[in-house]
Parts: sequence; structure tokens; C-alpha cells
Amino acid sequence: MPSPNGSTAASYISLSGNTHIDSLLGGSKWGGNLGQGFSLSYSFFSEGLSYYATDYSSDNEYLAAYRLTSGQMTSIRNALQSWGTVTNLSFQEVQDSATWTGDLRFAGYSDMGSQAAAWAYYPTTAPVGGDVWIGPATNDTAPLAGTYDFHTFVHEIGHALGLKHTFETESDNNNILSGIYDDARYSVMSYNADYDFLPSGPMLFDVAAIQYLYGKNMGWQTGNNTYNWDASARIFQTIWDAGGVDTIDASNQLRGVSINLNSGQFSSIGQDIYNYATRQYTNNCLTIAYGCTIENATGSGYADQLTGNAANNTLNGGAGADQMIGGDGSDTYHVDNIGDSVVESSNSASGTDIVLSSLANYTLPDNVENLLLYASGAIQGKGNALNNIIYASQGDNVIDGATGVDTASYQFSTSAVSVSLASSGAQATGGSGADTLLNIENLFGSNHADKLFGNTKNNTLNGVGGADQMSGGDGSDTYFIDNIGDTVTETNSSSATGGVDQVLSNLSSYTLSNNVENLRILSSAAANGTGNILNNVIHAGSGNNTLDGKEGFDIASYQFSSAGITFNLSTTSSQATSGSGNDMLLNFEGLLGSNFNDILTGDSAGNIINGGAGNDTVSGGAGNDLLLGGAGTDQLTGGSGSDRFIFNLLSDIGLNAQRDVIRDFQTGQAADLIDLSAIDANITSTTNDAFAFIGNAAFSANATGQLRFANGILFGSVDTDNAAEFEIQLLGVNSLSANSLIT
Repeated sequence: MPSPNGSTAASYISLSGNTHIDSLLGGSKWGGNLGQGFSLSYSFFSEGLSYYATDYSSDNEYLAAYRLTSGQMTSIRNALQSWGTVTNLSFQEVQDSATWTGDLRFAGYSDMGSQAAAWAYYPTTAPVGGDVWIGPATNDTAPLAGTYDFHTFVHEIGHALGLKHTFETESDNNNILSGIYDDARYSVMSYNADYDFLPSGPMLFDVAAIQYLYGKNMGWQTGNNTYNWDASARIFQTIWDAGGVDTIDASNQLRGVSINLNSGQFSSIGQDIYNYATRQYTNNCLTIAYGCTIENATGSGYADQLTGNAANNTLNGGAGADQMIGGDGSDTYHVDNIGDSVVESSNSASGTDIVLSSLANYTLPDNVENLLLYASGAIQGKGNALNNIIYASQGDNVIDGATGVDTASYQFSTSAVSVSLASSGAQATGGSGADTLLNIENLFGSNHADKLFGNTKNNTLNGVGGADQMSGGDGSDTYFIDNIGDTVTETNSSSATGGVDQVLSNLSSYTLSNNVENLRILSSAAANGTGNILNNVIHAGSGNNTLDGKEGFDIASYQFSSAGITFNLSTTSSQATSGSGNDMLLNFEGLLGSNFNDILTGDSAGNIINGGAGNDTVSGGAGNDLLLGGAGTDQLTGGSGSDRFIFNLLSDIGLNAQRDVIRDFQTGQAADLIDLSAIDANITSTTNDAFAFIGNAAFSANATGQLRFANGILFGSVDTDNAAEFEIQLLGVNSLSANSLIT
């Protein structure tokens, strides 16, 4: 708080490079660095108490100063607050006196010409800096938001904080706003404000400019806020909201609205505002500040247009035939009128969208994944080409997934259901009406004890809550287990007919039932998993696991580990895997690594060791092993026995420093083998071709599918450029024959 002859810290600023911002920058700000907030005091002139420096300004306004009315002062306080809500400026009112004043001073100036409403001074260290003078023409004794006089206060405070007119240049700033942007809809600093109702605070570009100077007020409106207005209100404002999940609610409006949740776009809501310049009415004067996210929109009882943004939006048009456009994000649409339309662009690839429909018949539009039916009567719900989840209602439903891999869900059923995918007619579900399921591959149950039955397709059965009975039938089925009372029944033991089935378990202990091949531990806590007599793959969880493959040729998998792991099959006690808890593996013959850098070691039996992605170190140990490095640059050691080194993808084998290395390749009587049979030797043809080994000779001109061995490296060519596309280094090997290769 300075004395009348004192000063407040101010500094010159640089331009932003954004024309919309720079067209408003007057060249100075309060305080120091750009984007740094400031605390300002303000005061009102009082006759007999206030004092001004004798060389105050060229007009020396104080010689004809007068005190503003109490209503005007209240309006100025509100106008200051409208700036403080959007930026890091705080305002404290102080008493104006001969010894102390506010950083900003407000007073009337009786000698101001009738053509001027008011004027103000930019931030400066001179006594005049930040002072606002109101002329006699601004004579409303208690101006309300939306009036010309209140707009004048907001405008002049903009000057006092460092903003210039939109149409004027400064000595070091030639930027101006032009065209449609030089208007009060974009800036209160514009003179094009010929409306019969004006902004209630800074508008779109004003907010951007003031935040450039002083930073964003991230403490304003951080909760879950709802923005609504009286049905008779005119709305001319910019919303700044710093956080939370927020909603623009037009449910009380007396006509259809257009709400656009994208920042910088305008919404049409509220009563009309007359533009004297264009002689037209508009209510398209609500916008959302840049950097502000409003998530949800609720329409009126009439025909509305609601447009979402990149956030997860909930769009509810209410009654009336509404158009709802979601954009990116996982969006939720409420459909309750046969004329409602939902638009999701194919370019909006992110997110999973859902329609909540109360119509008797509804088909999902393109690019929307899920549908929830919530009317009480008979309802038909149909999917689209995507993989849909369709949630059944309590009534009689016809649920048609159409194309895609689709799921019928009874998650919201109030009692247990019994549903079979093998039935194409109406079936009494027991808890959710008599439903007909068409083109459905998967089933989700309720929170009760359900019975879920699959068909001959590859089904996913998830009982959700309760002790559920699940039977998949033929096909490769997936079961979710989350209750100790859940049961899984697979009646076909032939994987050729019945598929390869898997259980995903959240239990602390689970044993695979008969005829189910694979198990994945989902629990992050300590959990045990046990196989059966089949050849099982058991995927470890992230916690401490005890896994027992039992009979069969079983593989312990760390495919879903979030970090590289280290494991040795010859150790039967618990091992610190480094990336997936402390695990004990019993009765396993194979290992599958993670997507990171693993160290995997077999035992004395014949193992299958697959490093997966990452730069892996894979060792077979004793026995005749099958070793796969997978993607990445891998180090492979077969150990004793006749081992096979398998390379399935061209992309798994690099060149030079990215080549895989076999550290102990054996030729002769107990020969190891390199298996390249899964790789197409000629990528220029449509057939799958085998390689030809040419010894240490150079690649033939324009030939494809050749292998050559020189200097301990096996080179492979799959096109006609006479150069190798992959290399495998064989340490200690000086010569190689075709007998060591499977091509």
C-alpha cells in the first residue's frame, strides 16, 4: 500500500507470440515475472481525506475529483472480483487518505468530457499507475452486471491491470484484433460493444491475456460445479473453472440450447441479447476459457445441440429431439426421444462410449461401443460393428449384438439370472425378464448367484458378484473368477474341438477344473495357482505366488509383469523374481518372460524357454531344450543336450549390435539346431518360402531367401538387395552346414 507520492512494483513485459493475447497487452504489469501473481490494494477517493501528487498527470484529475456512490463502489468491487477469479491477483480494499492509498485508486472526474465514460492508467511505478477515473456520463448510481456502466468498470480495470484496447497499437506492439474478434464477445477491451446486455466479466481473450500476465487462478471453482442460470436471464460471460467434474445445466431454459464444451467455442443459451450494430438478436454469448475443462452438459426440454470435448463427457439432452456429439474421451449419452441423435466420429479413437436409452427400440450409432437399456417394458437393443456391451433392463429384451464380439450384461439385475448363449429364442432369465440374445459371444452376470452358459463360439463368461456357475461349451472360453463359490465346467477335453480355455482369477488360491488349459492370476496380493493334467500355461500375478503345474507339460508365464524378471526352474524354493514378487514354481517345464529384460534359466529336463520382448538372457540348462529369445537383442545358451533355437519373426532378429547371440551352439553328433522355418524367406512374393543355405558365399545378385555363414555370423536375406536383413552370431563356431538349420 503506497503513499500518494509512492509507487508500486511494476515491470515491462514481452509479447507472447499469440495474436489474440498480444492484441491486448499494454506493455506492463504489476510485480515482476510474467505469469507471476500479485497482491493489490485499492481505495476510493474521499473529499477532505484523499491526496494526490501535485504533478500527478497532464490532466491533474484530482482537481475535479468526486466520490463515487456507494452503489458504484459495490459494482467496482464486483468487477475487481471478476478479474480476480480468473488470475492470480488478490484485491484488498483500504482507506484512501493523505498518507496511504490503494495501489489502484477509483474516483469520479467531473471535467471529463461527455464523449468519454472513463479512463485508466497502465501499471507503472509513477503515482498515476493503476488509477481509474470515472466521468459524469457514467452516472448509474448502482450499475448491475450486464449494464453499460458495469461493463465500463470491467473495461477500465483491464487497463489498470495492463490491458490495452483491441484496436490500438503501442510503440512496441503492433498487434490488434480484427474482424469478428474485435467484439465484446471476445474482449471487454473492444469498443464494439453495441449490445443491450454486456459481459459480466472478462471474456475469452481477456482471460487468456490476464493469465499470461499473472498466471491462472487454480484455486477457483475446484469442486464439482454446476453452471445454471435463471430461465429469464441473459448470459454474456466466460467460464473459468480450475478443477472438478463440472456441468452446464440448461434444464430450466424456455427454448432449445446449443452447448459446446470445447474451450474457445460459444454456446447459445439464455434470453436474447440485441446487437445494435447488426440489428440482430443473439444468445450465443457464453464461452469457456482456454485451459478450462467443463465435462458435462444437460439440455432443455426442447430440441438441443450438445457438443462434447476431449474429456469424458456426459451429454443429456433432456426431452426434445436432441443432437449430441461427444468427441474424444469416454462419453455417456442419455437418449429418451426417438428423434435424439448421437454422433461419435471415427477420428475420436480414444475412450469407450455408452448410450443410456429408455426407448423401446434403439440401435447403437457408429463408433459407440456400449448400450444400457433402462425402460421397464419390452425393449429391443442392437449393437453395431464394434465389440459392444449391451446392458439388459428388467423388462423383456431382444438384445442383438450385430457384428463384432459382443457382450450381454446383467450387471444391473436385482436378482440372479440364468442365461444361455446356445438359445436363440426368448428365455426366462429368472431375474431380468424373458430375453432373446442374438449375435452375442460373451455374458456378464449380476451381483447374485448366476448361471451362465456359452455356445460353440469363443465365449467370455463373467459372473461378476455372487457364487456363479459357468459353462462355456466348445470354443476357446475365458472365465472370470472372483468368488470362492464360483464354478467352471468344461465338458470337452479335446483342445482341437473344445478350444483352449482360460480362467482369470482374483482369488487367493485357485485350482483349474478339468478340461481348462490356462490360468491367469489377477490378484495383486499373495495368491496360489494350481494346474491339472493338461498342458497348462499359468500366468503369475504381481504379488507373491506359489504356482504348481501338476501333470502335463506346463509353462509359467510372466507375460503380464510390469518389470523384467529373473527365474531359474532348477530352484524349487521361493525366488525373488525382481519384477513380480517372490514366487515358487513347482512342476513346470517351461518359462515365458515379460516384455522387459529377463534372465530365464531352465533345469535338467527338456524345457521351452521364451524370453518374450526385451533384451533377454535365456539359458536352457541340461536337457534337449527349445529356446526363443523373442523380440529384442537376446543372449541364448542351450547348455548340454541337443537344443533348438527358434526364431519365429523377422522383427525379432536384428543387425549388428542388435543381433541375437547364441553362446554355445554345438555342431556334430549332439548337434543343436537353428529353426527359421516360421520366417518367410521371400517377402517379395505372396507365398511362404524356405531359405537356401549357400555356405560362406556372397549373396547372389537379385536372389532372395539365402542364408550365408561367415566370421561366426549367420546372415539372412529376404529380399533382392543383396544385403542381410538379419544376423545371428554363433560364438566359437567357425563353420556351419545346412544340417544345423531348419528352414
